[in-house]
Amino acid sequence: MKTSTTHFCLAIITCFFLTAGCSHTHRFNPRPEIGAVNGSPVTGKRLALDWSRTPRTFDGKANGHRFHLTGIRDHAQHMAHSIFINEKIVDAPQHADIILALALQLELSAGFLGAECATTATWDIKSPTGQLLATGQARDDASNPLIAVTGVNCEMTALRSIAAALDNAFAKLTAMPAAPVSTAQMTAAPIQPQGHCTMDVDCPAELICVNNTCGESAPTPIREPPATGQCTKDVDCPGDQICTNNSCTTPNPAQTTCTKDTDCPGNLVCNNALCTVPN
Repeated sequence: MKTSTTHFCLAIITCFFLTAGCSHTHRFNPRPEIGAVNGSPVTGKRLALDWSRTPRTFDGKANGHRFHLTGIRDHAQHMAHSIFINEKIVDAPQHADIILALALQLELSAGFLGAECATTATWDIKSPTGQLLATGQARDDASNPLIAVTGVNCEMTALRSIAAALDNAFAKLTAMPAAPVSTAQMTAAPIQPQGHCTMDVDCPAELICVNNTCGESAPTPIREPPATGQCTKDVDCPGDQICTNNSCTTPNPAQTTCTKDTDCPGNLVCNNALCTVPN
């Protein structure tokens, strides 16, 4: 038993102090406990979250020890969904009021007793069109550099830096973007001063545009239908008759020349340069 204990202690000493070191793996907690944010500039908004700059894993080396950290993005995503539990999170940025993008950078360095972990988090707050509205950044360092807890330290520094960076971004956000403008709104004509117009649609329904000013429209004269056999134009005559000297008459096809069907009155067609009744 004494020999086994001695070998175990030697193995630990070798892992901690020889340059060959050991490999360490740590999975970030996929469901970190964190409260919702209330009264923030994004309360009640539709949010799109961008994780393209948040790593899924991290591999580092310090004091001869190799570290493999996993579940980083899952950890950050669960944090965000807990923080913004009162907001609607959408997948498509074009359907969002606000886009939140997280960049996360982890660093390992040699410490007196082992490896120290530090995390820098940056939140970018953007409009749906991609305009940068505010940026918040925070850095957090591990307080306990022991090798055995390096992975846990990285997880804690990530959690604290993500939350602090978000607070900094909110503090810098001074104006929210307006709701997305529809195509109809963007192409609409500018509002004219009251009473000024360029066309009738610029005026109230009962007025018309006269000399760039909205005014009352003149009454439309009531046109009496022509008496039977009387006309002012061809459409006043029945059938294939045409209007000649304010009277409806049947045209003589032989006396009507044409080059195309539209040159002929009524339902007549152009045939050999003469208007004729169609077959």
